[in-house]
Amino acid sequence: MISPGFQKFLRRRLDGSRFSGLPVTLLSLGALICLFLFLSWLQDYLFNDPLVAVDTRFVNLLYAMRSPHGLAVFYGITLFAEATTVGIAIVVASIFLWLSKLRRSALALFGGLVVVDSLVMILKQLIARERPHPFLQAISEDSFSFPSGHAAAAAWLFGLLAYLIIRAGNHKKKTRVFIVLAAVILIFAIDMSRLYLGVHFVSDVLAGNAIGLFVLFLTIGVQEGWALPSMRTEHRTTLRHAVVLAVIVDLCVAPLTFSLAAPSWNVPESEELTIIAASDVATLFEDGRLPKYSESLDGNAHEPISLVLIVPDSCLRVDFLAADWTLADPISVSSLARVTKATILNEAYDTAPMIPLFYNTWPHTAGFEKETNAESIRSRHHARFWKTSYTTPLGRVYVGTASLDTGIKWGITHTIAPDIDSEREALLADLQAGGMIVSQEFHTRFTPRDLGQNITGDLFFTDGDAVFVTLAACP
Repeated sequence: MISPGFQKFLRRRLDGSRFSGLPVTLLSLGALICLFLFLSWLQDYLFNDPLVAVDTRFVNLLYAMRSPHGLAVFYGITLFAEATTVGIAIVVASIFLWLSKLRRSALALFGGLVVVDSLVMILKQLIARERPHPFLQAISEDSFSFPSGHAAAAAWLFGLLAYLIIRAGNHKKKTRVFIVLAAVILIFAIDMSRLYLGVHFVSDVLAGNAIGLFVLFLTIGVQEGWALPSMRTEHRTTLRHAVVLAVIVDLCVAPLTFSLAAPSWNVPESEELTIIAASDVATLFEDGRLPKYSESLDGNAHEPISLVLIVPDSCLRVDFLAADWTLADPISVSSLARVTKATILNEAYDTAPMIPLFYNTWPHTAGFEKETNAESIRSRHHARFWKTSYTTPLGRVYVGTASLDTGIKWGITHTIAPDIDSEREALLADLQAGGMIVSQEFHTRFTPRDLGQNITGDLFFTDGDAVFVTLAACP
């Protein structure tokens, strides 16, 4: 039986007529959830949980998809949550509120900025997580990685501005939804910018968002409990003007920073290659220097490696083209639009992009495909290959898998035929017919015989054999 005292406590906590009732309860609950999420992601990092595996592979994936245009766009986006940009915007808005006699609101706004920046700085020093490898970073950052200060600032700033705009105005429901949606899109874009530039891991930005939202709930609580109650009706317009001023300053300072200090992209160091004899390639797998399985985004084993190629980098595409296999297009807005059209109309697309899979934490280097007699995007022979850091006098060592797509699943990926060994043999036959194979050697039981599932749940079976192939050097 619930005691009278506890019943009274619950009634007070759920009393919507007083700020100290339901509003404080909801704000406190939100802050606790954010704190719990932050601690969960911190635990994942400290104990090397699966999220860390996703961290590495996702950053590697974005690095492989990077383009000069994309770097410029995402660098411009990241400036909207730069410490200088956010600081200037909040200081200007706070001064405006202070001069307009809304000093409590000014202090609450400026105080929120100090708290979020201080928390991020302290946590970075305590946790001391190194950023992604300098090889992956498009711009140089000299602070620690966890949590992301940009992600924290974005969640706090744009969340608070959206809240204050709604709170200070009499907006229709559609307008309020649009304001919240705009804030969410901005926060997500800034999160992605930090990942695309290679200066943060996924868990960094998630933890940063959690810290930013934690401080956001605190700031809203201070505003509602201490600043807003003392405002008269005309002051609401002043508050709205201050918020608009902060937005304008942020939108102006970021492009100005971009124009005055155009980024100088880091140039990756030359790739370090280990030279070995062609006859020693098999030992790379025997002693564990190279894995025998491809991987999913979270690092779980996927299909076994069934093809090991030795070929000069410049000849890989040429040799496959001679075997009537085409190089898959990279994933882009235009290629995805073409995929959508071909899927709906059941048309052919002989260079359709492939969903990235991983090997040794890296996405596939090249995907090759060949149409079936169906001449439809729904059915194709396809193979993924990953370059390794080992090379021989005859060419680079590549590893790969092959399978047959038999249909579209979920509208975004293919189902595969379970007999992946037949696809290995079909690809070898095409390379042989094209005169591209210099030598080949079968390694029986390279991996154990297996009846498994790929990452989308399709069954496959294999005898575990792998073929080591030396391809012809192109002219």
